[in-house]
Amino acid sequence: MVRNGVRQPIGRTRAVVYAVLVHAVIIGLLLLSFRWHSENDAVQAPKMIEAHVVDATAARRAAQKLKQRLAQQELVRQKQLQQQELRQQQQALQQQLRQQQQQALAHERQQKRAAQRKAAIAAKLRAAALEKARLAAEKKQQEQQAEERRRQRAIASLQRQLAEEQAHRAAAAAAAAAAAKAQSAIAHYKVLIRQKVEQNWVRPPDSRKGMKCVVRVKLVQGGDVLEAVVVQSSGDPVFDRSVENAVYRASPLPLPDDSTLFPYFRDLEFTFKPES
Repeated sequence: MVRNGVRQPIGRTRAVVYAVLVHAVIIGLLLLSFRWHSENDAVQAPKMIEAHVVDATAARRAAQKLKQRLAQQELVRQKQLQQQELRQQQQALQQQLRQQQQQALAHERQQKRAAQRKAAIAAKLRAAALEKARLAAEKKQQEQQAEERRRQRAIASLQRQLAEEQAHRAAAAAAAAAAAKAQSAIAHYKVLIRQKVEQNWVRPPDSRKGMKCVVRVKLVQGGDVLEAVVVQSSGDPVFDRSVENAVYRASPLPLPDDSTLFPYFRDLEFTFKPES
């Protein structure tokens, strides 16, 4: 039983009903007592008996009305209690519904946050995968570029080697051609130089026929003689000295017009052997 929002025990209502019934019983006993006294005193007071009878009837009616009123009040209280219990049940149901709704909203928010976290993790994983793919592609591109640079360097190195080899071959061919030309010029001009030296040679009185020596001559541009030294003697110092003097007198010696051939004549050796 609930009254003013506070549930009260049902036994209290029963106690009130019992109290009313007890009072009714007491009233009934009083009425019986009055009747008994009235019977004993019937001879003395007939009018009082009639009054007591009237009073007992009125008391029974009053008790009956009180009992009915109490029963009605009890019904009203029971109805109120039922309504209060119904309202409490409705409130409890509404509270339970609100709690369920709150729990559902909390669960929905939790699921939403979990979905957001899951989506964020998936986005991070996709971003990491994309970054990994980008780095791999960049690394591959760098490796390809490095390989292309190595290939280009190898090609350039090979081309340089080929060019150097061609240059060496050309230089060697040119050097060989120049050497051949120089050798031909040297052989030709050695004859001319020897002839000019022989023209300026004064034979010593004691020289024998068939004597010879090897002379080393240092020249400058134009054929002027810087030095003339016999490097392989004839065995006769006088003959050797006469040859050296003849070289100085023959200066300038004949040289080719091609100045590129001069290095071959800067330090020249020839054999001096007079024919007569």
